[in-house]
Amino acid sequence: MKSKLRIYVFVLALFTYLHGCNAVDNESILREINPIINLSLNLVIPEELEESIPNEEWIKAKKGKHWDIEGQKEVDIHLYIDITQKSVEHADVYAYLEYKGNLYNIGIVGAFGLEDISITPVDRTSDDFGWIGITGGMGATYVQMIIISYNKEQDVWMKSAELGSPDMMDLDNDGSKEFVVTSRGSLPSYVQIYRWNNSQFEMVDVAEDTGNEYAQLINQEGQFLIEMGGSLDNIDPNDARFYKYDKGSLVEVAER
Repeated sequence: MKSKLRIYVFVLALFTYLHGCNAVDNESILREINPIINLSLNLVIPEELEESIPNEEWIKAKKGKHWDIEGQKEVDIHLYIDITQKSVEHADVYAYLEYKGNLYNIGIVGAFGLEDISITPVDRTSDDFGWIGITGGMGATYVQMIIISYNKEQDVWMKSAELGSPDMMDLDNDGSKEFVVTSRGSLPSYVQIYRWNNSQFEMVDVAEDTGNEYAQLINQEGQFLIEMGGSLDNIDPNDARFYKYDKGSLVEVAER
């Protein structure tokens, strides 16, 4: 009796194991042949700008006006140079937003003086929804962009995103531009996509989200493709795949 019970338990365990393996194999096959990948975009939590007073040892260097397109809110952006440790040409630059007579700390916006600091209004969709974009060099090939937006309901200004060397482009030709961050030479290459979702940004690292070793953006005669696959050090032509971005999903294309 005990011998039969052992055999029964063994057979049941074997059946369960094989059934599980079969389910995993079927799932892998479905992923393999599925031409559409739904990306998991994560919310980027905005930070409310805090009222603050600049360091008295800093030099006030520049002031630029900006009008928020949506609310017609007039604000000033003040730039301060920290010369306590570096020369003016190589000093860190800090930005403050002035609103209703108070100063709000945006943070460091450049590490090489004022030369490459840019403050511009940003309108990604031509829908009269405006941001302030502040860009500045932070390294040899690294340009930081800070996006400042106005929260009309709370009457406060927010740091909506802090991006590294972004490009603004309409990846899927839907009339709304995404911010795309690429590795610009570092390996493994990556592609990060930021899109606006009603009141804040969503972001996805394409290679990380899809389980690939690398991802790189390709501009093919005005059409943007994302290549993904294994290691860039040893590319197998049969391993690389090409996708078009479409409203939060990747649609595989047959060839580049």
